[in-house]
Amino acid sequence: MAAKKDPAAGNDVADQLAAIAAELTKMNTKFANGITAEAIAKVVGEVRAQIPKIVSLTNDLRTLTDAKNANLRQLEALRKQARDAVVGQYGDDSPQYAAVGGTKRSERKRPVRKPKA
Repeated sequence: MAAKKDPAAGNDVADQLAAIAAELTKMNTKFANGITAEAIAKVVGEVRAQIPKIVSLTNDLRTLTDAKNANLRQLEALRKQARDAVVGQYGDDSPQYAAVGGTKRSERKRPVRKPKA
């Protein structure tokens, strides 16, 4: 099973870049590639603003997924009850049982015995 990803992932990188931005501000140096403390701080702020939204959406997705799974379990139980009712009324070798998705008793594959060698 794959490990679950942390919805707040990226926070460590944001913390590291915030520290780098603070050091660049202290250095007061201009770099040739255009990296500035302000540019880094802006992106760090955007990432930090997105993290609570991601956490909230992840929790909403988890809640909806749990509700869907509960409904699917309920549907499975209803399907079994419906088939059991048909078996009780018409039997397990009836066309009615086959009509509700069951396999008729006469159509089941019989086990084949292997001869002893």
